[in-house]
Amino acid sequence: MSFLGGGVPSSSKAKSKSEVLSRAKEARAARVAHGGPKAAAARDAAALAATRAARRLLVRACVRRQLADEWHVPVGPLDPGALVSLVNRFLRIARAAPATHVPALCELSRAILSSMDRADGAPTYAHALLSAHLAPAWRAQLPALLNIIVCALEQSRLLLDAAPPHTRHPTSPDALQTWGVLVRLPLVLADVPRWRLAREQADAAWERMQARTVDAALHALSVSGRLSRAAAALVAAYEPAPISSPVLISALALAARPLQPERGSAVERAQCAAFIAHVLTIPALVERLAAAPSKLASRVLDASVVALSGACAPRAARAGEAVGAEQEEVSDACAALAACLDGAAALALLANACALGAKLGSPCLPALPIVASAATATRPGHVPGQPARAGDDASTRTGAGAGVGSAGTPLEARDEHSARASWALCMCASLERLHAFRAAGGAAGAAGAAGGKVPPKAVQSSQTFHPHLGWVVGFEPGACAAHAAAIGAQLAPLASHALLATLWGDEMAAPLRARTSAGTASAFATATARGDDGAGAGGGGGLAEGSSRRAHAHAAERGARALVRCAPAVRFILIAGACLPDRRAELLATAAFSTLLLSRLWARLAPLIPELVDIATAGAAAAGGEPGDAPTVPKAFSGITESIAGIFTTTSVLARSGVGIGGQHATVAALRATELFARSMAVLVPTLDEAELDGAAVDDDGTRRRFSRADLRQMAPLLNALAWACVSHGTPAARADGAPSAPPPASGAEPVAAARGALGGALVALVALLRERHVRRALCDERTWLLPGAARAAAAAEAGCAADLALLCQMPWAADFVTRVNVFRALVAADKLAVRGGDGSAGRPRTAPELLITVRRARLLHDGYAQLAHQPHAALRRVLRVRFVSALGLGEAGIDHQGVFKEFMEDIVRAAFHADLGLFVTTGGGSGGGGEGGAVRSGVGDKTYFPNPHAAALHEDSEQLFEFVGRMLGKALYEGVTLDVPLAPFFVRRVLGGASSIDELPELDTQLYSSLAFVRTYAGDVAELGLTFAVDVEVMGVHSSIELRPGGSAIAVDNANRIHYVHLVADYHLNRRIAEQARAVHRGLMGVLQPGWLRLFSAREVGTLLAGDDVEIDVDDLRRHTVYHGGYHELSPTVRALWAVLKDFSNDERKAFLKFVTSCSQPPLLGFKHLEPKFAVQCVAPGGSDTSALGGMLALVGLTPAERQRLPTAATCFNLLKLPDFRSRKLLREKLLVAIHSNSGFELS
Repeated sequence: MSFLGGGVPSSSKAKSKSEVLSRAKEARAARVAHGGPKAAAARDAAALAATRAARRLLVRACVRRQLADEWHVPVGPLDPGALVSLVNRFLRIARAAPATHVPALCELSRAILSSMDRADGAPTYAHALLSAHLAPAWRAQLPALLNIIVCALEQSRLLLDAAPPHTRHPTSPDALQTWGVLVRLPLVLADVPRWRLAREQADAAWERMQARTVDAALHALSVSGRLSRAAAALVAAYEPAPISSPVLISALALAARPLQPERGSAVERAQCAAFIAHVLTIPALVERLAAAPSKLASRVLDASVVALSGACAPRAARAGEAVGAEQEEVSDACAALAACLDGAAALALLANACALGAKLGSPCLPALPIVASAATATRPGHVPGQPARAGDDASTRTGAGAGVGSAGTPLEARDEHSARASWALCMCASLERLHAFRAAGGAAGAAGAAGGKVPPKAVQSSQTFHPHLGWVVGFEPGACAAHAAAIGAQLAPLASHALLATLWGDEMAAPLRARTSAGTASAFATATARGDDGAGAGGGGGLAEGSSRRAHAHAAERGARALVRCAPAVRFILIAGACLPDRRAELLATAAFSTLLLSRLWARLAPLIPELVDIATAGAAAAGGEPGDAPTVPKAFSGITESIAGIFTTTSVLARSGVGIGGQHATVAALRATELFARSMAVLVPTLDEAELDGAAVDDDGTRRRFSRADLRQMAPLLNALAWACVSHGTPAARADGAPSAPPPASGAEPVAAARGALGGALVALVALLRERHVRRALCDERTWLLPGAARAAAAAEAGCAADLALLCQMPWAADFVTRVNVFRALVAADKLAVRGGDGSAGRPRTAPELLITVRRARLLHDGYAQLAHQPHAALRRVLRVRFVSALGLGEAGIDHQGVFKEFMEDIVRAAFHADLGLFVTTGGGSGGGGEGGAVRSGVGDKTYFPNPHAAALHEDSEQLFEFVGRMLGKALYEGVTLDVPLAPFFVRRVLGGASSIDELPELDTQLYSSLAFVRTYAGDVAELGLTFAVDVEVMGVHSSIELRPGGSAIAVDNANRIHYVHLVADYHLNRRIAEQARAVHRGLMGVLQPGWLRLFSAREVGTLLAGDDVEIDVDDLRRHTVYHGGYHELSPTVRALWAVLKDFSNDERKAFLKFVTSCSQPPLLGFKHLEPKFAVQCVAPGGSDTSALGGMLALVGLTPAERQRLPTAATCFNLLKLPDFRSRKLLREKLLVAIHSNSGFELS
């Protein structure tokens, strides 16, 4: 009862158990009755079989236990028969639980190794192969023995945890006697050529046969991944011990053995994937192997190259297979590899792959037996999908030494291209895995990490900060933490030219300063004209005028095929930029500045732009767009003739050029390549100065150039049309910063739509830079920037459509300036109506209270700041009334109908910008040079304002003062008041959140620009100039040094880094030193205006919006929009004399007259029809009273001699000129000049 009940019996328990037993008997009887005698017999047979099986297991266990108890290895040398028998006996012992018999396995391994190392001529363990009855047993026990060794290695971590501490190092005697012996035995058995028996036989055929036997056993373990997993487990068990110790390096060499290039056997994709997932995810493997070079370390590195080259390599298409099936398999392999990686493994794999790629350098990858499918790879004369012909050997099929060539080169080059593609895809897999952790960290931290703040405690619990990935969720660094420095060193080549050359090949990633002879340059130009893959810096890519239609079509198809082959490398750079934001700029800069990659990408992309525009606009109808909204490629400025535009109307080039993978894959490849081109070009364009753009394509010394002004002229309208097509037809919102929010998906329901959406943001950023350069100096006709769909979007935005407003804000230049000003004014009017409750008309009175301030003329800025600086943002959008107090302390009479307010705005801004205050300083002006396209168009006068970088030394509250200035500028824009304060475009761009580059430096300081140009083009040794990465500044007589980069004071400028120095100096003067002031002005500006409103304009256009057009005052326009009072009319002699005098005035005199009447010297933006109130001229009586009651009689009789001494006056609150009836034009001119130059202020009626 104690066994059944588990305790002291009780009556209740006994009763319940008896009931259970009775019910069980009844159920058994029911089953027997239901099944009959046959069912009962079957159950009895099954029970008997189970009993026999259990007995067999027990007997075997007893036998194994007895054999284990009796196990011992005889002392002394053993003959082959004894060793084979001993191995069979051990296999019977350890087959069920290998890890529990490691000591016995070590004894056996030492006995076998001792036999193999015998030099006395006695038979070795391998000599059993010469015996007819021992050879089958030898071959049969070899796979089982290797399997048990691998099982023991896989359990090494558990065994070491139970071992004494002094043995937990790979160089300890215990480790050498256990793991060292276990790892060495497979290596010795696999090295058949070094057997004494093989040397004695001297039979190559026999040697190859035995080698195949051992290789087959290792191959099976390698394909299953156990061999790589065992080596990685042993390394992890001894972390962080040096990996170059004999035990660990031998384990890695064992895992690398099946992937050795000289083995000659085919390498399967599963082997490569297993080696990558287990061995190449060891932290800092390449760096640690390089620290102790040896033959075994070289073997591991060679195997790593094979694994990276074959894990995701596309195989040759099979006969009858669906198009794109092999690429689907590649995508699946890449996804499977990414799925098996955790965060630490993904980071380690990426670092190892980068370091290995950099060590290979720019030469092509070595000839390797790339994946098993290489046996069916196509070669000249071979039809894809058909069996290879007899006599095709591995060296013929690998395409050794071939580069990434054009579609017309021999097809065996696809093998090496497959190796490069697989390399890139493996790194993409690790990057995608890392991006998943980073994206989760970004999403979790977004709730409380705005503005760069530390995430809240609820988020911190699940987040960790990684130096390369930022905030990540669920990322366990593991062993990576112990090798952080080495991993960082391995990631350094991520943006190197060597890695680019490894991924792209020497053709695409040729160094920028490659020398070329005159003959080579001529051939280069010829290749560009015919659209060969060798096309380069010209950027035309088969767009030469006069080329035939067939030649253009051929160039487009060649370009599409080349882009498909480059897709993995493109994908790698894009995902690396998204996953590692701290290295994004380096990646793009390497592609832009050190190689010909951009020019050669453009040579392939340019013929495809029209079709990409069609693809991007394909969803216009579904997205609700109008048929006429699709952008058109401007032929007159794109370089695309009518013939090339016609090839896209018949058959799709991208659909024809999938290279066996279908048109959609080719389309995605073209879109991704365009995105990479746009992001890299956005890094390059700001650094190109006018001299570089005007230079020849090839310098006198044979140096290739990237892009010229003609190239940008061709590029701008093409990319402008494509950018609008991408962002305007149902695509995801493009990011203004040009950074991808997520890595490009490997596959998905809508890969084309995803690629199109990512492309939109990159193109918008690039086209914006080209537009800014065009504004300073014309690249092409102004009309080519305008697009049909932008006019419709502007009309919808003016009517209040938020979606169209957002679209227009992304590409404002697509609509003309006047249209965008009207949109801005409509937005302001709608906001005024919402804030003020009405527009002040009779039917719609304002409900919001007006803001009234009183200021003293002597302390205008002080009083204005005191009363307006701390007002809430909404208050500044209400009506502002101003009351002036004179120097005598008396309030000035007058009605503020915006005239007094306009004078207050102009005077307070003038005071804030006055040189005596020290908040702002002026530029010296200057142009960026003439030449083609005319002089630089600044849109402002010779002198512009920007913040004083040292204003904080003059004013303790300088930040608050700058914010107040921003509020006043915002109020002026909100009310439509033009101010005579031309702002420097680089300052406005900084206020709007952008940054200026070196090509805008002449606007600030032409002398500094000339000095930097001298440094950049200095023919001698720049180190002789004694420059460092620092600038000297003087503040209030105190000299100091500002470092342009960390430690810059100790870094000398030389020929290698002078370009970096030049751009850092320009960045400091244009951006860094005014950054704090610009942020303060931005805060004030956005306190009045909505943040998105000013995105409708460029920096120069915002200056125009604020200060008006820098054009001559149009007297005829002013006359058309003038009203008359007091008896004057259009034909009055005095009125006609007034207009004649104004036409005779110079533009400066007209500005003085306009300021005299309206208190503003600049005409209203878009003409005087926008002046409120209307400009008016009134006739006044001799005493200064209104003459309207006299019915205009005074205008008929004229003035007496005494009355002719009276001067014209003005009421600026009404934009009213009070003009006596001067009949003489000469007298009117004299009196008007005296009045407008008297500087006595204005007079209120």
